[in-house]
Amino acid sequence: MATVRSVLRFQSLTNAIYVNKRLLCLCVINNKSSVRNLHTHRKPAFLQHNHYGPLLLQVSQFHRSSSLTKNYYEKLSVAKNASQKEIKKAYYQMAKKYHPDVNKNDPSAEKKFSEASEAYEVLGDEEKRQQYDNLGSYSQQAAAGAEGPFHGASYQYHRTVDPEELFRKIFGDFRANMDQGGDFAESHFGYKASDEITVHLSFKESARGLNKDIHLNVVAVCPKCDGTRCMLGTKAIRCHYCNGTGTETISTGPFVMRQTCRYCGGTRMIIPNPCDECVGKGQTVQRKTVSVQIPAGITDGQTLRMTVTGKEVFVHVKVKDNPYFRRDGSDVHTDASISLSQAVLGGTTRIQGVY
Repeated sequence: MATVRSVLRFQSLTNAIYVNKRLLCLCVINNKSSVRNLHTHRKPAFLQHNHYGPLLLQVSQFHRSSSLTKNYYEKLSVAKNASQKEIKKAYYQMAKKYHPDVNKNDPSAEKKFSEASEAYEVLGDEEKRQQYDNLGSYSQQAAAGAEGPFHGASYQYHRTVDPEELFRKIFGDFRANMDQGGDFAESHFGYKASDEITVHLSFKESARGLNKDIHLNVVAVCPKCDGTRCMLGTKAIRCHYCNGTGTETISTGPFVMRQTCRYCGGTRMIIPNPCDECVGKGQTVQRKTVSVQIPAGITDGQTLRMTVTGKEVFVHVKVKDNPYFRRDGSDVHTDASISLSQAVLGGTTRIQGVY
């Protein structure tokens, strides 16, 4: 076990725990004189009255640095009282803007994408957000020189999810969205097209089968600009950065290379007045009603696969319990009460049918 002699000479903030039979406390030593006192076996004033020999255990330092005083709200450009929906939307905008796949020539984009992911990982979880609000605010006060009950303590967060994986988990695969027609603008219906949906059926509906109308999100041509990406009465013009070639030439010393134009993205055209509905994307997320053919005899938990506007959608079926009918494989069972005379002499009784 460590003794007082094992205390290191910390250059700045030092922390130690004194443990004895009656007392467990955290001693935060803020100056070098206190450290010298420890090396001369002098206990802090609040322990002088205790006659038990203290045991000094080293603990990890609370590091105070700019990296620990990150303002996640500023990273996502949201207010501290922002709702989860606002935080999610802000993260989506930042992640799309700085995604490495669309900023291949900007080395700083990957860092900003990672920072936005870290901010959302904390603020998007209510428990982590509350911890950050409690400790993070004290970290910022400490960085500004303010004293407080947690002076010197900082909120530290260690990422557990890869930034790319986090984005894919929430909004789907970015590359797949790009391959299916490029970028698109979100709307009040959501941030992406539906890739799965749950349909609830009654017992009789599952037994009979039917055509069920469902509502889902699809990525479709902007209804306002009809896919032109321009405001009404305006049109796209030839890119003057690449002179309409879609590529640009970059000289780096003796080497000359050609790459896709950074301004028009290789489209050869730029839009000076983008449509305010789709933000110049030409496509938006829209709500669409489609009819799903439910086969007779479908069971609870089964999944149907269908194609909507060229995109595969999985339909998960949930069948509600019925107090009268119960299912056993392909058979439907029910119970009927009969009188004693019917049981002895036989007879008829009326029961409900599935059809």
